[in-house]
Amino acid sequence: PASLVFSPLPMSFAKLERSLTTYTTSGSSEPLTLASFILIADTESPIAVTDDIECTGKLNGDALELESSKMVNASSAIYEIPALASFGRVFRSCPSIPLTESETEYVVYCVRHILDEHVILQFQIQNTIEDQRLDNATVDVIPEDGSAYEVIGDIPADGIRYGETKDSFVILKRHGFSELSSSFHCSMTFCVVRLVEGEETGESYEEEYSLEEVSLSTFDFIAKVDIPDFRMAWERLGVDNEIKERFLLSFKTLNEATLAILELLGMQVCDNTDTLTSNGKPQVLHLSGVYLGGKLVLVRARLSSVKDESPGILLQIAIRSEDKARSRIVLDSIT
Repeated sequence: PASLVFSPLPMSFAKLERSLTTYTTSGSSEPLTLASFILIADTESPIAVTDDIECTGKLNGDALELESSKMVNASSAIYEIPALASFGRVFRSCPSIPLTESETEYVVYCVRHILDEHVILQFQIQNTIEDQRLDNATVDVIPEDGSAYEVIGDIPADGIRYGETKDSFVILKRHGFSELSSSFHCSMTFCVVRLVEGEETGESYEEEYSLEEVSLSTFDFIAKVDIPDFRMAWERLGVDNEIKERFLLSFKTLNEATLAILELLGMQVCDNTDTLTSNGKPQVLHLSGVYLGGKLVLVRARLSSVKDESPGILLQIAIRSEDKARSRIVLDSIT
């Protein structure tokens, strides 16, 4: 029908192109639909007031495009390795996070790939020392007590020479949906092979290198999806699966609280509601996303200043989804 031709896509053309590229790489046998795309995160860094933020609080387009190209490459890496491709389609790939300082001898980033029943951690390891090679580099991942995740396998990175970056992978099995958030202690083990003018000296030794923790949150399992008509989608979901709550936030200004909520939820902003207010009026946010399993999640949030005995920012939030349990999980992740 003509209405389909002129209806807005639930993603930008640039994002559609990136998703098609990754879908083709995956070799998926699923029919080509919007639901079968790998959903790639738009931003690498949390939303914050930096030089990359315009006066409206939105990220510059150049920064978004750079991150998107990185994430396509990261997602494609899963399908290029048969042992990883066998775990199925990637639901979304989260922005990479640094696990070391950029000036250290070894630089490590982590990309979290979310699948239906698993999480694959991709550790991007760079060697910055000229006279050595790193062999059999693996990351030991230890879930916190009570975690819903179990380490079931890993793939080492081998032969990392000076200036090179190679990937090591750890596969996590997820048990259930009730406890998606978890932290993992990480340390890298590898064999250091000494080199002189690029040739081995015969000297080698085992090394262990501590890394920052890796965390998963509920919002890593929600992918950004554009909603052409937020109000219509909100009304269509109805109140049956709606959950409401109020929170008093300890922020001094509305703008600080708004940026913090956008960073925490990490969902798609609708109706340009991320434009920061400058006159003290309440900030209203419309946010959308798709939960793992294809469940639509919508959020309406209203932030206003409180001037009484307990100054701060009042957050009034309503969450609607196709499943009330999902609405509850999202709300509980805010507290």
